[in-house]
Amino acid sequence: MRKFTLREIKEGEEEKSNWSINIYPLSYISPYIAWFFVRFLPFITPNQISFLWGFIALIGIVMIGIGGYFNMVAGILIFHIAILLDYVDGQIARATKNTTLGGTYLDMVFSWINRSLLIFALGLGIYHMNGEIIYYYIGLWTGFIFLIDNLVKLKVYESLINENRLDLIEKQKTNVKKLGERCSKEKNIFRDFKKLFVEMMRPFAPFSFLFFTIIFNISEYYLIIITILASILFVKNFMNIYRDIGNISTQKYELNRLMKEKLKKES
Repeated sequence: MRKFTLREIKEGEEEKSNWSINIYPLSYISPYIAWFFVRFLPFITPNQISFLWGFIALIGIVMIGIGGYFNMVAGILIFHIAILLDYVDGQIARATKNTTLGGTYLDMVFSWINRSLLIFALGLGIYHMNGEIIYYYIGLWTGFIFLIDNLVKLKVYESLINENRLDLIEKQKTNVKKLGERCSKEKNIFRDFKKLFVEMMRPFAPFSFLFFTIIFNISEYYLIIITILASILFVKNFMNIYRDIGNISTQKYELNRLMKEKLKKES
């Protein structure tokens, strides 16, 4: 197998211009870890690294769930090792031209599951520390909200597939691309601050508010805030989805499907 240089690894990095500041520390480290893997462990594939970081993340989550200050600090540090490897697998895949749908699938599944388990473990760990059962239920509720939020979004695509309206996916991708291009040309301090705040609130983001509240032993405040925000955003997302697709007719496409079937039979 060809030996890749550190420069080649760095050239395969994603564009950083739109990244928030909390991501940069790991992004500077990840190329060196990626180079180590391709140089000394070339038999390990990017997808196998995805499995590895998913398992390491679970170790960190368990440590946080056990409770106790040092266990929770150790857990969030281990969890950050998993986040680092999450960057590494993508860098290796791009550098070695080995990007696969399987890799994208693993990243999405592990991120979805670990995000929900992390918040539940946080509530469980706080409960073990102070004995207040309310934090256990808050963590359970918020973890459940994170879990079903993605399911609600995925049901949109299932609905489009069932009703043969995949054309709407391409239309939405075009609109999002145009919006992104327009926003990238505009300078808006409030929008940038909002983007940073959202990134810092994300449980799976590196060096987020979750990280610092665990380090300073005030994680119960993060849990309460993320519970309120997650609940509001879940309702908002659900209503926005229904508003966007609730009145879209499927009759035209059903008639087209029947006509195609009829013509197929006649031929």
